[in-house]
Amino acid sequence: MWDPGAVNARRLELLLAGEATAPHAGGVLVVDDSGDRKEGTATARVGRQWLGRVGKTGNGVVTVTTLWADRRMSYPLHAGALHPGASACRWQE
Repeated sequence: MWDPGAVNARRLELLLAGEATAPHAGGVLVVDDSGDRKEGTATARVGRQWLGRVGKTGNGVVTVTTLWADRRMSYPLHAGALHPGASACRWQE
């Protein structure tokens, strides 16, 4: 079983090390991978996965969004649904 805290720490380590993703004087990239409970199978991409808003693994949908923020404003860049059991590199717009 993986440790969500360790996964998040590694994710932050990688983002802070990247020239394009590390915060700088011009702003910061914000990545949010929130999950919500969802029962049944009628909704696409429902499955057993880590649900950030719930704080545990359960049946639900995970949405990954990115936005850019600076001192004046923030604006969305991208949003997509994560496939259950997939890595973040396989998310669908």
